[in-house]
Parts: sequence; structure tokens; C-alpha cells
Amino acid sequence: MFVNPLGLLALLALPAVFALHYFRRRYRRRVTSALFLWGGGERTPASGRTRERLIRSPSLLAELLAALALALALAGPRCSGPREVPHLVAVIDGSASMAAELPGGSPAERATTALRARLDELPGDARVTLIESGPEAAVRVGPGGLARELGDFLGGWQPAAARHDLGDALTLALRLASSRTPGADVAVELYTDRFEPERQPDLVGVQAFGRPAPNVAIVGAHRSREAGAESISIVVANLGDAVATRTLRAFTAPIPADSPLLEREVELVAGGRSHLQLALPEGTGAVRLALDGDLLAVDDQAFLAPAPPRTVSIASELDAATERLLGLSSAGGSPLDHLFELVPDVRLAGADEVAQLALVEADSNRGSNFRLVLHAPAAGEATRSWVGPFLVERATPPLDGLTLEGVVWTGHEQSPLPGAPVVAAGSQALVTRVERSGGVDLHLDLDPTRSTLQRSPDWPILLANLIEQARRALPGPRATNLRAGEALVWLVEEPGTYTLRGPLDQADSGPVAAEQTTDKGRELRFATLERPGIYALERDGERVALLGQSFADESVSELRERSSGERQSAAQVASVAISSDRVSAWLAALALLAVAFDIWTLRGRRGGGVA
Repeated sequence: MFVNPLGLLALLALPAVFALHYFRRRYRRRVTSALFLWGGGERTPASGRTRERLIRSPSLLAELLAALALALALAGPRCSGPREVPHLVAVIDGSASMAAELPGGSPAERATTALRARLDELPGDARVTLIESGPEAAVRVGPGGLARELGDFLGGWQPAAARHDLGDALTLALRLASSRTPGADVAVELYTDRFEPERQPDLVGVQAFGRPAPNVAIVGAHRSREAGAESISIVVANLGDAVATRTLRAFTAPIPADSPLLEREVELVAGGRSHLQLALPEGTGAVRLALDGDLLAVDDQAFLAPAPPRTVSIASELDAATERLLGLSSAGGSPLDHLFELVPDVRLAGADEVAQLALVEADSNRGSNFRLVLHAPAAGEATRSWVGPFLVERATPPLDGLTLEGVVWTGHEQSPLPGAPVVAAGSQALVTRVERSGGVDLHLDLDPTRSTLQRSPDWPILLANLIEQARRALPGPRATNLRAGEALVWLVEEPGTYTLRGPLDQADSGPVAAEQTTDKGRELRFATLERPGIYALERDGERVALLGQSFADESVSELRERSSGERQSAAQVASVAISSDRVSAWLAALALLAVAFDIWTLRGRRGGGVA
């Protein structure tokens, strides 16, 4: 039986070898008493190829044997049919909590030990498929890999994933386990640190190695700049049932200084949290925050990089009286001075500059990425006032957080606004949104002399949302400092090859985490970074920004809910068909030996004199 019968076509090489030996050029034989009497003249064989008596030389036999062995190896002979071997399909929890240093070893260490022991119970030729859970389930070994591949992976495995659902990994595992035996129930084994058998199908065997334990973690870290000064906001949580005291230190990163930048003692009540505000010295680069170590190291650190300047330019075509009525400027002050006090990193755009945000009236043609267009009723026009309730489309980014409670809104009796309504009173549209080429307009039907919107808490929220939406459209990162599970998004200003390196070590270098080539104006997106730390983004080899990623996931840092236990699967281990025949490998080795022997005999013949 042959796996690839077409490989037998290679047997045509046998008559070709015969032909090469049968039709060949030969020198005429001359008998002489001594070779020294002959000069070095050119020896010319008889013209053309002649048929000669076939000589059964070792070279001929070796070449025939090599051609025959290779042809049979290509055809794939099988002396026996495939046989079934066990196929262990397992899911290992990639959550960072698996690395907690508990008495008796971390859940990750105990899970890997149990997984190796489980594999030792199976025959030596068993196959294994290992899936690691995470924000995206990943096949780490296999499908249908060898036992040594599992050992290689487990030897360097370090769980570090943020919060995620095990369901995706289990669904993938069940599909791979049953792919070779459709319609049959096959087992999948789960190794985790939380025993919740009621949440898993009966086909899933569960081994959990967690234990309830207290933990203190950095669950929030934010870096901001106001009026040229930078500060860090930190939230430290005591996820335990007793008072805890920790020391928080801030170091420069990735190259630490001899002494910490800041040091603060933190005392936490049971189950409590502390909100800290730390001022940074001027010109501080990337920062690493560190707590005294405890059971889980990954949440004792946070990494924060300085945000690059992302200043939003704002233009206004509103007259001074309207600006004052809207609370944008003060009497006798500079244009938009109140607005600039409200939101940091903004400036007044030049007269001919295309601003990121423009405040204009309905008949304006000023170009801008985003525009707030005011439709104020003219003197003598019919108006109407509303006191709510207002229907607010909060999925529209500028309206996030608006309630409009207690607002008196006055506008045209009949709305003149174009576009899709995003704020309405009954059937009357008060705010609409219009998408246009190169930007977005937000139209307001508002009489600032009779409305109270501009004096309510919703007005600064609306303005700040508009500015932040314009800021997100600026070239550069959407966010400089990320949490575990967040993707890096970068709006490209200059085309090129962008390389993400990190985490950076103390030599300010690191491995390539990802690389992409893109054009101007495109959005660059790097998937979730695998490890917390400081990363560097380079364009064509030149560093353009530092980025920080912190773990800061309270649900994973909460170790009091971890548990242990075991439940067997209700099904049998899956199986996979393999072939144990190695005939093709032996035939290929025989062909190589035959070729080597042929070369040796021909070399010896050439060295033996003139034929």
C-alpha cells in the first residue's frame, strides 16, 4: 500500500540510468610497455555515442539502487494501516493570578507538574494539544504535538494575562478534540486556579490549584500634566481582611537612578484603598512605581511614560458678546480665555490655520476637523423653550456624561438643523450631528440669551468632550499609558516602518514586540502587549515615543476568591490516527548511502590510471 502512488513515476529513472551506461563514449584501448614514452597530447574519444556491451559495474548497481529507493520513498509505502493513539487536549489558564507565590508553590507550577504527570500516564507516542487562555485563546502546542513540545513550552511558561473568559479557550479545545472523531464525546482537561465546575461543561475535567490569599495591588495609575507640571495619580487596594502597610516608591525607567524619585508609606484598612497624588520633578521621563513585594509580583508595579504634547488648536468666529454669553471668554479678556482655563493643552488657532476645533455660526465656511455650529435665533424670529425631559444619544462621543437635568433650552420654534438628531425635546431636534469630508459638525439650536445650558454643569462637559475628540484625531498615540488587555493605537503622521520594542531592560533596549509598515493618515494598531513594562516605538529605526503598560486589573489581583478542587471529565480522552511505519525514512537513507558509494567508486576509478 502506498500513500502517494504517483511517486512511483520516479521509477522511470531506472531505464534512464541503464541508457546512460549503455550508450556512452569510450576511449580505444592501447597496449604499451611504459607510459613515460607518451606525451601529454589531447586524448580524443571516438566521435558520437556508441552502443557497448553493458558492464555490470558497482557504479551501475549503486545508481540503480539509489533510483529505486528514492522512487519507493516518494510513493510512501506502508506495511500496516494507521493506528489510534491517545490525544490529550488541555487548556491552561493564562491569568496572571496563576503566578501567585503560595505555600507549596504557585498554581502555575502545580498545574505544569500535574500536566506532565498526566502525560506520563499515557503511552509514549501519545499526542497533545495545549491551549492557553487569554484575551485571545492561543494554541501553544500542537494540534497533535509530541510530548517533548509540551515540555519545551512548560519550561518557560509565565502566565501574565489580564481578566478574560475561559469560554473561548474551552470552545476551541472541544472543537479540536472532536475534529478527528465527529459526533463522539471527547474529554478536555482544564488547569486553573479557581474551582468552578458548575460553570464548565461535563466534558471538561477540571483541576484547580488556587488558594484564598490576601494581596495588596496597584489597581490604578494615571499620569497627567496641567499648567506645565506633571503628577501621578495612584490607587492602591488592600484585597485582604487585615490592615496592611506598604511602601510605595517611584523610580526612573527603564534605567533606574541610584535612589527613588519618591517614597511614600501607605497604610490600608482591611478591604480598603488609598488614592495618592505624587508630583513629579520637571523633565521626568518614564517612571516605574513599585510596592513592597507580596504574593503576586505583577500587580506590585506600574509603568508610566510621559505623554507627548498633543495641543488642540481652537478657532472662534463668534462675536465677543456671544462668547461671553456662552461663558467662553471674560469681559475685557482675551478670546476664549475661560475655555483655555477649563481644558489643558489648547491654544488659539491663527487666522489662516486649519484648526482642530472651530466655534462658528451657521453661515460660516471655516474649515476645521471638528466644528461646533451655533444656530441662534435672530431678533424677531419665533422661539420656544423646553425644560425637559430631553432625549440624549449618549453613544455620540461629545455627549458622554450629559444629563441636561434642570436645563432650560430655548431655540427656534421650528428646528433649522441639518443632520441626525442627537439631542431632542419630543420631536424637536436641538442638537444634530453631520459627518462631512474631513470632519464632523455638531449643530446647536440655542438662544444663549434665554437658555441656561451654558450655566449648567453639562456645558463644560460638552466642551471638554469636543476638545478631547479633536485631540484623539491628532497624529500620535490615542493613549501613552495602557492597562493590560488594551491595544496600542497610533495615528500615523509620517509613513514608514514602525517597530515596537519592549519591555525595555536596564540597558534601554528590548526585543522586537511587533512591526508594521503603513502610510500617512492610517491608524496603526498593535495588539495587546504581552508583558507590563516600558516600550519604545520606532519609525525607520528612530525612536518616536515611549509607552507604558501596567497590569492594574483588580479582578485578577483578587486572590481571596481562588480555590482548589478536581472533577473528572464525563468522556474519554480523544484519540488520533497516526502511522508508525518508517519505511520511507529508511529508503531515503538507503538512497543516500548508495549515492555516496557511487561517488566513492567513481573517484577511485579516476585515480587508478587511463582506462
